[in-house]
Amino acid sequence: MNISKYLLISLVLVLLVSGCTSNDGPTCPQCPGPGSYSGCNDQGMKTRTNYRCSEATGYQCESYVEEAECIVETTEGDNAGSTVDDSIPETSPGLDAAGDCSLLTPEDIMNVCGVNTTIEIQEPDEDEACVTRFVKTGTKYADRIYQSATIRYNTDYDPETDDVNTLITNLENNLGAERLTDHAVYVGMAGNWSIIYGTKYRIIVHNYVPLRPDAMCTYDQIKTLGILVSDRIYG
Repeated sequence: MNISKYLLISLVLVLLVSGCTSNDGPTCPQCPGPGSYSGCNDQGMKTRTNYRCSEATGYQCESYVEEAECIVETTEGDNAGSTVDDSIPETSPGLDAAGDCSLLTPEDIMNVCGVNTTIEIQEPDEDEACVTRFVKTGTKYADRIYQSATIRYNTDYDPETDDVNTLITNLENNLGAERLTDHAVYVGMAGNWSIIYGTKYRIIVHNYVPLRPDAMCTYDQIKTLGILVSDRIYG
């Protein structure tokens, strides 16, 4: 059977079955959890990126800036009534420790790659904590895999036993990788990935089909996203 006909028949069957077995309307996907709060500003406020989904957003995850007051601690002495920056824990495990792929947002993709995107939460493999795909808004279904970028947190990395400098040096020597920061490297030969060694996970940022020259983000933009993620973890 011609493969195009097979795909068309399969799609029709899926639509028929879906229509017969469910009367439910559109539903929202699972949206990413909120990001970490920023530091407190001069007005004693802090912000973070959060996500919402409803009929008003077209049943797609939409990001928004959430604002909250910092804790005002009343003490005696010179620091009485001072604002305490409670957004940063005393011992920070790194923003990747949440394991929710929230280190990249649609705003980041817009700022770096210049395109509006919507979020799709993917099913992670056994060696992954999470996978989030950013799909260019308005892309035809057939072109979605080309017009999207992905961030994934891999669990096959142990920061307590794996030496990051050694890992990056090996990639430089064996695959001609380009070091981006002390914790990030760009590997062009292996698929145009930015790899960031976080405090808990090995994080990979790449176009969903990384070797396509017409993919959503250019190679230099993938590098920029890698640096951005690294800086968010380590400052």
